[in-house]
Amino acid sequence: MKQTEYLDLMDYYFRNADPLVYEEIKKDFEDHFRQGIEDGKKEEEIAHELGDPKEIFLEYKEEGIIEENARFDFSIFGTIFDEIGEKFSKKKKRNELQNYSRNIPEQVHRIEIASEGYDIKIRNHKENSISIHYLSEKSGDLPIQTKGSLLKIGSLEPNHLLNPSEAPYVKKAEIWIPEGNDMGINIWSLSGNSDIDVLNNDITLRAGKGEILLRSKGRSAVIDAALANVKVRGDQKEIYIKTAAGNIDVNSRTAEMDINTISGKVQVRMLKSRELKIRSISSDIRLQMAELEGKVKASSMSGEICIDKGISDDVKKYGKSIEEKWSEEHRSIHMSSVSGNISVEKL
Repeated sequence: MKQTEYLDLMDYYFRNADPLVYEEIKKDFEDHFRQGIEDGKKEEEIAHELGDPKEIFLEYKEEGIIEENARFDFSIFGTIFDEIGEKFSKKKKRNELQNYSRNIPEQVHRIEIASEGYDIKIRNHKENSISIHYLSEKSGDLPIQTKGSLLKIGSLEPNHLLNPSEAPYVKKAEIWIPEGNDMGINIWSLSGNSDIDVLNNDITLRAGKGEILLRSKGRSAVIDAALANVKVRGDQKEIYIKTAAGNIDVNSRTAEMDINTISGKVQVRMLKSRELKIRSISSDIRLQMAELEGKVKASSMSGEICIDKGISDDVKKYGKSIEEKWSEEHRSIHMSSVSGNISVEKL
């Protein structure tokens, strides 16, 4: 089978996979063909060494590296960023920026924040009202409205992104919420940094690009980002993260985690896991745990797997996959990577 025929079959079997994930997988196989040809091999020989495209697809699917129905969908960002290009970085002549504030005394159970390109900071305070502060040319640049128990801050206007000269200018926004309030917080951010430090709130954040720092003791944290570095700290019960590119750094106690990424380093530090899944394409995965409990399953197509149980100075190295039972605890750890290294360390 020639290279073209082989890759055509790959395209067919992976047709319903996440295109960003499949792009990285296909690139890895194209590299195999290129390297093999440089080494003097025939295309048919390389194809035979790589194996049946259908079997490869089923293996990736079984390992959880690809999913035909992804939990998250960040494809909305792709078209926007392609259209924005360099236009988004252009600057127009601005008037002097001013600080503006607004208090929301009404009872609010959910906040929705939409950011076209400014930084977001969320904190708790001891007041009973929600306080919003932002830096802008004029007070109307940041839409704020309440509808029943819903508070909406900002808006997403694609025309503003494609025509920066017409866009309202907001540099940053700070939102202060009552300490005892457990309202849900939903954020859509096309670009800009998000810094969230709250006590009892569930967070859902979908971002295009920027730096994300989340500290919370709420029940769940859901982060879906295209191009972002993500840091999560706290004691959430559930953490779900999906990124296309950027480093992921999680430090939690006993959360259930589901982490998916294409490229960038993944580092997780925790006491013990209830359920832990980490899937990547080219990322190195480093897991540090105080207690190695339950069952572990790890696989890497071309990376290295190392386990340090802290018993001796020796670090055990494995082949492409391992499956071990560390204890009778009903916990499971599942890690997989196409080309990255996987390491587990006992703290």
